Amino acid sequence: MALFFGEALSTDADPVTTEFFNYYRGRVFHPRSINSNAAWTATTPLGYFNFPLQAHIDEISPRLTLIVTGEKAHSRYLAEESYERLQDPKELVIVPGTTHTDLYDQMDLIPFAKFASFSKENL
Repeated sequence: MALFFGEALSTDADPVTTEFFNYYRGRVFHPRSINSNAAWTATTPLGYFNFPLQAHIDEISPRLTLIVTGEKAHSRYLAEESYERLQDPKELVIVPGTTHTDLYDQMDLIPFAKFASFSKENL
């Protein structure tokens, strides 16, 4: 059985794979989406893998930065590392109880009020 791109998910799939399977094969499935239909190949993400994510973070600072992540997001560590490396002015928002994909489309969980207040106070 395919671990991620098939019709079913292996029962021993890790939590991150399960989260993304439920998102791309469930909540937002579309047959023409590269993430929904097994269109990824071994070379599709090479540009992403070849880009060191933290390599140019110093070029962002000292610009105003708002970082938002989910409390249970597998990628939370990256948001926190980025926050630590940035200079002020900066703010880190950790949305309670949310995962990485919850903040893609769960309109009741996305902190829109924070986006508005942050923009109003700082721009």
